[in-house]
Amino acid sequence: MKRWLGLLALLCLLCLCGCAPESQTPEDDNMPSSVMPSEQPEPGLYDPENKIGIQTGGAVRAYPLGDLTCRGLASMGNDLLLFGEDTLTLLAGENLTEAVTVTAENLPLPYSGMVQIRADGVAYYDSESHEVVFLSASLREYGRLRLSDKPAGGAYLTPDWKKLYYCTAEGVRVLDLDTGISRTLKAQETGRQSISGGLGNGTVLRCNMTLTDGTERTILICAQTGETLAEGDYLNSMICVGDRYFLTKLSGSVEEWIFGQGESEPRNFWPGETAQLVSGEAWMTPLPESDAAVVMSVLETGICLNYYDLTTGYRCASVKLKDLDGACVLTAGNGMVWFCREGVLYRWEPERSATGDKTVYTAPHYTLEDADADGLQAFAERAQTLEKTYGVDILYWTEAADVVPGNYSFEIEYMTQAYEAGFASLEAAMARFPENFFRKAADWTNSGVLRIVLVRGIYGVPEQGTLASVPGVPYLLNGEICIALCLGDALEQSFYHQAAHAIDTKILSSCRVFYEWNRLNPVGFSYDNDYIANQNRQDWKYLEGDNRCFIDMYSMSFAIEDRARILEYACMPGNESYFTSKCMQAKLKRVCEGIRVAFELKGDGYLWEQYLIIICD
Repeated sequence: MKRWLGLLALLCLLCLCGCAPESQTPEDDNMPSSVMPSEQPEPGLYDPENKIGIQTGGAVRAYPLGDLTCRGLASMGNDLLLFGEDTLTLLAGENLTEAVTVTAENLPLPYSGMVQIRADGVAYYDSESHEVVFLSASLREYGRLRLSDKPAGGAYLTPDWKKLYYCTAEGVRVLDLDTGISRTLKAQETGRQSISGGLGNGTVLRCNMTLTDGTERTILICAQTGETLAEGDYLNSMICVGDRYFLTKLSGSVEEWIFGQGESEPRNFWPGETAQLVSGEAWMTPLPESDAAVVMSVLETGICLNYYDLTTGYRCASVKLKDLDGACVLTAGNGMVWFCREGVLYRWEPERSATGDKTVYTAPHYTLEDADADGLQAFAERAQTLEKTYGVDILYWTEAADVVPGNYSFEIEYMTQAYEAGFASLEAAMARFPENFFRKAADWTNSGVLRIVLVRGIYGVPEQGTLASVPGVPYLLNGEICIALCLGDALEQSFYHQAAHAIDTKILSSCRVFYEWNRLNPVGFSYDNDYIANQNRQDWKYLEGDNRCFIDMYSMSFAIEDRARILEYACMPGNESYFTSKCMQAKLKRVCEGIRVAFELKGDGYLWEQYLIIICD
């Protein structure tokens, strides 16, 4: 009786809101479809002869979809919902019998935040008609709630179907479905805003905002007070199921995978395929509803799926599938993982392909204020080895904050993953230089060593003549020559450029090779001698074909930047085309001559001479 009273109250509310619900559904309409009576059981979609099922010993089962399409999947009780192109299909039972397919125009995908699925039905927001559509457990439509004020963007229905959040010109509004009362939760503060989802079972909302100047913002707000709780573009990646969430965030050069539940402390997921994920050779699908994640890697003979249990951090299951060149992991539920490829739906039962791997791939979520001190301190020994080998001084983490040059500020790096990649890249770059090279480059300083400072970001002050953001910077501090480098994929190339400045200083103090450098430039050309003014230069004629006299526009800012750019590009692979012109060959030869004289080098085979047509004697 209570269930019927609740349903009648909802129907009355729908009528008050201007909807025209269909006739009431029968009582057995709220029963799971897998136990609903049918005239004749159908065989379903399961194909026991599929080669994938055979090669995996039944751990993966195949279900050819025929005319059905698959954009997304979601569990509904013991059954499965197949999200197609403007259709919604209920697949029931072990063999996935097509119980019913209905038209569902403008149907959002399961993880979009615009659809809520329960064992007794489905509700979703139709952004075209500005209506919330209510479907029963057998997908019969029994009501629509039309919003007269036409929300901007989407509308978020809480998992309990009791509140609806949306945005209008007034701001963020909330409609109580029990009382029919609508109110403004957060007044309009920007040019435009829209609701794009929620988390914490509807206690927190995600809102995309466009400021009047066109700037985009993504914020989380409290669903009770409208108070802003967090802000950041990374919030767009957040996937939420109930009070569980999973998101990706770029922290400096490191891609973080963060997950959590409710108000508990967030944690990080570092899968074994992290390198492949960063390079695009693997893909990950978080499955918050199962506290899990699946990583798909591409192999020469097919694909490999690894299943990670985020509660333990274990890679607890793995399966290799031959002759598949890709797959889209769609959902998980009842201990199964579902994915689709070329019109075939696959069900993977991880328990049947267990790994026994007890490595923990999760860790605490660290911040600058609460960093992994032990992990960071472990790099001290690695730094000392490089210092002893190459005659340099490496400063990182908190040490970097003590050597900031004037007119610049540093963002300190605290992620051990960034240093792991950074130290490897730095060591590989320095190993390409002759023995004692860096000692000679800094032999005129107080300590006689080159100081290398590793940071996350370097920011200048344009009003004082420095660029707003740079990948590296050379400077003198208390009689020491320093080069600060941003960690990341460009660290090796940035190292060559910044080291070139130290090399340049050594050459200028050792010989006259660079004294008539300007004669190598086009007649009438002059450097900007100003970084800010250089940003507006338009001398494209000096950057093409046989007329090339500079690597890029930045090379025209200062003579020292011209030479640093040349050495930087000469040290990197695949840059031969930059040095084919007569002018660029002359400049490269002059740089190479200067290095040979200043550093007393003999022989050949030096990295920066790889593009010289005639090697220096």
